[in-house]
Amino acid sequence: MNNPYKISFYLICLSIFLPAYSSDTVITFFLQKYPYFKLHQKKSYDQEKYSKKLRQPTYVYKKITQSNTFFSHGVPGVVCLYAGRASLSDPNGQVTFPRQQQTRDMYILITKGIQPAYMIAPATIDRWMLDSRHPSEMYKMTFNHDPNTTLFYYETTKTDLPKDNLINRNTVILIADPKNVFIPLGATVIDESPNIALPIIYIKKGFCFVYNSLYTLAIKQYFEQTDSTLKQDTATIAKIQQTT
Repeated sequence: MNNPYKISFYLICLSIFLPAYSSDTVITFFLQKYPYFKLHQKKSYDQEKYSKKLRQPTYVYKKITQSNTFFSHGVPGVVCLYAGRASLSDPNGQVTFPRQQQTRDMYILITKGIQPAYMIAPATIDRWMLDSRHPSEMYKMTFNHDPNTTLFYYETTKTDLPKDNLINRNTVILIADPKNVFIPLGATVIDESPNIALPIIYIKKGFCFVYNSLYTLAIKQYFEQTDSTLKQDTATIAKIQQTT
């Protein structure tokens, strides 16, 4: 096969397969119950109080891990927002969005309230903004590769809220009081994949499902998919025919 034909063949293959590949990639993560520990069946301990700062997420003293443990389980029915979409966690606690970004770095925003930044008021939104009346916390999950171990991992750090209140488009938003959501800091090893698999997010006992559902329901109108319609304009077609 000559080179021009080879190039044409490869371009056709790319045009066929690449769109399907990009539309199938997802951003996913799991919501799990925050693990509480009991010693001697008398007291409950919050593992966050027994953690110390390491590169690994959430170190827990060996004494506590050897005690009776309530294992984490998936948390269903939590609504999260990302890139103009709303997704509900399934019975396993998994949240999935179609991937709408090139970079693998992600922001996680835990807040009790957001407000729209309009491009064309009152319907077309450019992006979301923080509502300063509500408490908020933001985390950044940075994708890294360790050349020594050849491992891929996410480094999770707590970051400052944007000074202009504009929320980065590469942000997953969880409507909740930040004190009721726990995101472990440090490195989480992941598998290399075209999909983005983020570290686990933990939901504490005080999480209000009613507030999460009702608040997201109130702004659901901004997260509905656009319906495209076709309209045949006979006048325009007639003009085209005249010119040809």
